[in-house]
Amino acid sequence: MTRTRRRLLVAVITAATVAGLAIAYRRGTVITVEPFLPTTSAQGVRCEVVAWPEGPRGTKGVRCVGVFDRPLDALWGPLTDYDRLPEAFDSLFYTFRVDALSGAAPGTVTLKGALQFWLMRFPFDMTLTHPIAPGLRQVRWTSQVPRFSTRGGWQLQALAPDRTRVEYLIDTQIAFLPDFLVRVVLRDTLAPVVRAVGAPPG
Repeated sequence: MTRTRRRLLVAVITAATVAGLAIAYRRGTVITVEPFLPTTSAQGVRCEVVAWPEGPRGTKGVRCVGVFDRPLDALWGPLTDYDRLPEAFDSLFYTFRVDALSGAAPGTVTLKGALQFWLMRFPFDMTLTHPIAPGLRQVRWTSQVPRFSTRGGWQLQALAPDRTRVEYLIDTQIAFLPDFLVRVVLRDTLAPVVRAVGAPPG
C-alpha cells in the first residue's frame, strides 16, 4: 500500500470514527420533547432519552415503554419475582447477577449482586419499594456504591381489564464511561427487557 493510500485510509477511518461518536453522542444526549405514550400493543416498544422526572435541570434518563394485551396483575407477579431477574437482563453488553435477596413485594426488597459491563465488574446494593394504587403498580429503586450508581423503576398501568402499559425508567452512571455512552447502551438493549415483562408465560 502506497503512502497516499495509507493516508487516505487513516483519514476515512478517522472520519468514520468521529461520525460514529457524534451520532452516539446525539442518541445518548438529546432529550425527547414529547415522550412516547402508546395506548395499544400495535404501537410496539420504544426507548428514548428523557428529562428525569422532578430532577435538576439537565438530568436525564432512559425510558422504555410499550402496551401489552395482558391484565395488570398477570404482569406484576413475574416482574417482582426477583429470583429470575438476571434472565430478563441477558445482554451482549452486560450481565446482571444477584448474590443475596431479602424481602418480598409489596414490601421492601434488598438486592445485592454485581453488574458485569464488558470487562468491568460493579457490585451493587439495591433497595426496592413497591408503591401500589388502584390500576397502578410501581417498583422504585436506588443504589449508589463506588464506581456505580443507578436509580429508576417500573410502572404498570391498567388501560383496560386486559391491556397494560409497561414503562421502565432508569438513570445509571458507571465509572470511567461517559454518561451518553451508558445511555446509548441502555437505549439499545432495554426494549427486549420490556417485551419480556409483557410476554405471555411459556
